[in-house]
Amino acid sequence: MAAVREKREDEREFRMLTPRGEVRWVHVRTKPVVSEDGRVTGHVGTSEDITARRRAEALQAGQKYVLELLATGASLADVLSALVRTIEEQAPGMLCSVLCLDGERLRHGAAPSLPEDYSRAVDGLAI
Repeated sequence: MAAVREKREDEREFRMLTPRGEVRWVHVRTKPVVSEDGRVTGHVGTSEDITARRRAEALQAGQKYVLELLATGASLADVLSALVRTIEEQAPGMLCSVLCLDGERLRHGAAPSLPEDYSRAVDGLAI
């Protein structure tokens, strides 16, 4: 790492996987401890969990993308798929769908992460 060789402070963000399988975002700052003779004898630093901030940024980016799709006249299917993907990113492992009401029947709107069999099964169901 260049910061270590150059004996300077370093700052970075990265993802890590917890023992429970959760993805967490971390912001790390480090500073070398330099002895009187110029040798690096250690490092001091801080680490901060920034997962909530990263999720908020992803949500904002997703909202912006959905609004851009609407403003440019994208198809309803594309808009709904983008909306569902944005929601799914907020809770890893969650799978979502949008169902539309057509009279007294459900219509498939979007379910990009669910099997096609699901979409076919719910499309046209009577309420």
